[in-house]
Amino acid sequence: MGLRVDDGGDRLWATAPGPTERLTSVDVSTFPYPGVATDYKPLLVALLSVADGVGILTENVFAGRFRYIPELVRMGADIRVEGHHAVVRGVEALSGAPVRAPDIRAGAALVVAGLAAEGERVGGRRASRGARLPGSGGQPGTPGGRRGPRLSSR
Repeated sequence: MGLRVDDGGDRLWATAPGPTERLTSVDVSTFPYPGVATDYKPLLVALLSVADGVGILTENVFAGRFRYIPELVRMGADIRVEGHHAVVRGVEALSGAPVRAPDIRAGAALVVAGLAAEGERVGGRRASRGARLPGSGGQPGTPGGRRGPRLSSR
């Protein structure tokens, strides 16, 4: 795929190629542990959507986990779903568009896609996941308590 992955001790750093290079498409299949986790699938689809070539992502764990694909297509991705496969043809660039994440994994993928997109990207509504953020004050969903981070990128 072309990502450089470095061990940072308590974290991993993944670095994409420079601005003159593109990621290379790969085929990925999800499997139960120790295979590729299905939770990573939306992020992989977002990366494949701007990679060079055609990649196929096969979902072997859960059915119906492609609800975020229309949102990536709205941003200009070329993706079609065939059964439990997503066929992703990489495009030169995505475009900023209003999107809605059906779940938290899809939300992460849409943020990554938005960072790679041209044009304006503005995040709006967010759902409480029951976690407090440091410095947010109060309980989530209460006066003075934030429900989550805001995304506003231009």
